[in-house]
Amino acid sequence: MRPTKLEIEHGILYVTRGRRRPAGWVLAHNSVRQSSITFGWFWVADTEHWEVCDCGGRPDKGAHYRIKSPPPVVPKNPIRTDWRNE
Repeated sequence: MRPTKLEIEHGILYVTRGRRRPAGWVLAHNSVRQSSITFGWFWVADTEHWEVCDCGGRPDKGAHYRIKSPPPVVPKNPIRTDWRNE
């Protein structure tokens, strides 16, 4: 199965039956639980937005990655909740 133009542009190839890992790409998955129907495996070209995963899935494939957790959002102007105490 040949990768689509969109898959190549985004650097993510879905793992499907018969699709082989492109040279230099690594195995990764989304952050959904493996028992979920929306769980998915991908081949990714760049690991910049991915981190090594320790879930234990697919040990036969060696190290694999998961998407990095986004940093916590801190509001610039937090809402005051202590205004009643004034």
